[in-house]
Amino acid sequence: MNQLQTMLEEVQTKRAALAELIGDNWAERKFSDDELSEIQTRNKEIADLHDAYKTREAIEEAARTNAGEIKRANTPVDNYGFGMNGSRPTGQEEKSLGQQFVDSPLFKNAPSGSARKNLEIELKQFDFKTTMTTSAGWAPVNARTNIVIPSAQRRPVVADLIPQDATQNTSIKYMEETTFTNSAAPVAENAAKPESALAMTERTALVQKIATWIPVTEEQLDDVAQARSLIENRLVLMLMLAEETQLLTGNNTPPQLNGFLTAVTQSQARGADPGPTAVYKSFTKIRFTGFAEPSAIVMHPTNWEYIAVLQDGNGNYIWGRPFDSGPVPRLWGLPVVVTPAETLNTALVGDFATYSHISRKMGVTLKTSDSHASNFTLNVVVMLIEERLSLEIYRPNAFCLVTGLQ
Repeated sequence: MNQLQTMLEEVQTKRAALAELIGDNWAERKFSDDELSEIQTRNKEIADLHDAYKTREAIEEAARTNAGEIKRANTPVDNYGFGMNGSRPTGQEEKSLGQQFVDSPLFKNAPSGSARKNLEIELKQFDFKTTMTTSAGWAPVNARTNIVIPSAQRRPVVADLIPQDATQNTSIKYMEETTFTNSAAPVAENAAKPESALAMTERTALVQKIATWIPVTEEQLDDVAQARSLIENRLVLMLMLAEETQLLTGNNTPPQLNGFLTAVTQSQARGADPGPTAVYKSFTKIRFTGFAEPSAIVMHPTNWEYIAVLQDGNGNYIWGRPFDSGPVPRLWGLPVVVTPAETLNTALVGDFATYSHISRKMGVTLKTSDSHASNFTLNVVVMLIEERLSLEIYRPNAFCLVTGLQ
């Protein structure tokens, strides 16, 4: 044990003895004259010993510093002003690469002019060791952005063609005129008048439910601020895509809707006709069988492409030049709704505005819960989305399916 450590321990021992003499209740205690004298004596001894300790500490620090400076001063120095062991003598400022170059003996002793152009001088200060690269050293920070690119999904468009409103009923009932016997005719004087007939049939469209859900951990919702809104938006899209599929292809077996491709029985085959001709022939059937006026056409993208790029015998595009800004797809003056939800090679044509309707029992409803025992213990939240609706096709003959398209 060195002398400095011994002095420090002696100071600590005397402080502990003085603390014991004073006691814990010194604030309320009355000390005698002898006790006060003893306290003052011991306190002075501690102060003197502490001063001696600080003096000794300063001497040892000065001795260490002095020895280091003597060692640096005695280190041999090379021609570049640095110690042979790579250290820089005390007081020697660090030299730049350029300063080392011009101070080197080779440069100073070389003749002026072109003789100085091809000197090879070793710069010992910059002795490179292991090259630090991003793979072995400090990789750059690459923070991920909060941008999320959703997967490619079709855009729901069919429901926009159909009038909609809310309902409180679980089934939508309406009357359809199924008998229309018109015997009206000219009648002679004093002759019997012909009798006509009407008959009504009640029709029912059931309200059906479409729903889906997804489990999400509480950590996911708590740690990522945008997670909840992103999941909610994608759940809504999932619901709308399923709804559109039901509007078109529902098979009318509960809980499925009675979709257009199931309910509509009137059709027009393309045969040898061009696609546009077959579509126009469907207009005729709608007008003079269904006595309705078609309002829109629903077509698969592949079939619309075939029509959109039709050319005449000279190679001119029929529906407009390729470099013209094209309008919303239209055929025979009607909007064409292009969606892969439509069955390939089949187009749906009809009077959507007058003879179809969507009744919504409730809007899109989103619920979250962890009430299930296993979910609660796992900190899993179920996000459930659902809707209830019915599709009423009031007059099936107001629609027509064009089949066999290219």
